[in-house]
This record gives sequence, C-alpha cells and structure tokens, in this order.
Amino acid sequence: MTDSKTIEANITGIVQGVGFRPFLYNLARSLNLKGYILNRGNAGVRLVLQGFSANLNDFIENIKLKKPQISFIENVSIKSLNFIKKFDILVIKESEQGRGTSLTLPTDIAICETCLKDMRNPQMKKYYQYPFIACALCGPRFTTVKELPFDRERSTMIEFPFCTHAEPISCIKEYSNFNNRRFHAQTFSCSVCGPHYTLYDREGEVTQEKQIEDILVEITRRLNGGDVLAIKGIGGTHLVCIANDKNILKLRKRKGERKHKPFAVMVPNLDIVRDSLKISLEEREILNSFRRPI
Repeated sequence: MTDSKTIEANITGIVQGVGFRPFLYNLARSLNLKGYILNRGNAGVRLVLQGFSANLNDFIENIKLKKPQISFIENVSIKSLNFIKKFDILVIKESEQGRGTSLTLPTDIAICETCLKDMRNPQMKKYYQYPFIACALCGPRFTTVKELPFDRERSTMIEFPFCTHAEPISCIKEYSNFNNRRFHAQTFSCSVCGPHYTLYDREGEVTQEKQIEDILVEITRRLNGGDVLAIKGIGGTHLVCIANDKNILKLRKRKGERKHKPFAVMVPNLDIVRDSLKISLEEREILNSFRRPI
C-alpha cells in the first residue's frame, strides 16, 4: 500500500445542520477511505482521512461538486500528514467546541417532498400526520439551535431524546444508519419521541391531548366555523384564520394589532393561486426553493 496516504481537511462555511457530515461520511465510505469526521462548532468541520491517493483526490474534488444544496462552502484547506497510525474504520466523532470567523448558522429549511410522503402515509405509523417530521435535508435549524456545534443536545430538541421502540423503525436506528436520510440528523422526531400538540380552549383548559388526528379534526372544524386559533410552532406562535372571510380578517387584524400590515397567506402550492396572483418566474423559483420565504 505504498500509494496510501493521510490528509487533514478543514472545511468552513454553512456546514452544520445541513446534512454535511452524513454527506462527507457516505462520500468517504464510497471511496473506501478510513479515518474520522469531526464537527468543530464555529470553526467548521475537520476530517482526517486515509486511503489511496487517487481516492483521496476524488474525495476532495467531489466535496464541492456533490455537496448538499443547502450548504455553503467558504473554504476548504487540505494538508498531508506524516501519519504512522493506520485507521481501520470511518467514524463521525463526537463534536468539539471550536472557534472561528466562519458564518456557520444554518437557516430553517422547508419540509422536503420525501418527508411529506412519510407524513401522509398511514403505514408510517410514527410519522403519520406528525407535524414535526424532518430529516437531514429539511426541518428547523436556526430556530432550534442554542449554540454551536450543531447537535441535538445543544438545541431545543434536547428535551426529546430519540425513541428506541417506534414502528416501523425507531428514531435512534434511523439516526445511526448511514443508508438512512435521517443519518446524523439532529432535529427530527416522531410521535413517540415528541413533542406533541395539545389543544387548549380560550380559558387555557386542555381539551385534546397527544391524539393529533382528533386535534386536526377539531381545529379544522373551528377554523371553518370562524374561530381564530393560536398555533405554537418551533419558531413562535401564529394566529390563524380562514383567509377568504373578510370579517374574520378584520378580527384577525384587531387581535394582531396589525391594521395596515399584510398577512402571510398559506396555500398548499402555487397552482392554486395562479389565477389570483401575478407571480414572476423568479418569484416562483424562490417561493418553491428550500427556503420557502413569505
């Protein structure tokens, strides 16, 4: 193995909370590289990898070519190491606190189509109609992170450890399986892990708890009946009403103290409003992007 060598790579940018470590792991594994991948907080990601020179070169070349769309690479530095130790495995090490000048906070990412399919599939019992579904490529980031490095224990999800017995597969098994799209995803959860929705009346008394199907039926009935609801989500509380009733909109403005400010209108997709709104091609692309801006 005279052609084998060891390199250290340091990558900075938006490389946390965007599926970057799982991407690096699977790329390195596909090239039979050994060593470790380490999240270094604000200092980015460090890799020490060992393998054939050609494979290491392919790895370096493909970092930028195949990186997750939602990531941003600011800089990649590579150096060779005179390493005597031989690595037998490839691992993602436990994160460490690092300090750097890199912009590393990831944005929140709109739910992906694959997670939507899971959420709508009755066979996926733990995810069916579960509102906090996510994976390594979608879900909350900025609104859940408390500090870097970006790991579950440093996010608002620390109170909800991964389940070990959900069907058809536990969340801890999904997290640990490099073939799973939730491999090393930090903020996903299911109906077993929590959090759960609870429905309260205007006096603050609990009327429905945990059974998301019953809660959805009830809030749909209330919305269609003209009620204004407060829905607490990952990033705050939203006042919600049916948008096609002028009287309800007036009530909504009074409750929100927003007499002259426009409101966000929620629709399943842009085709529904294509006859009502003028949307340019650029606007359509932005609204359909992973950012889903208002």
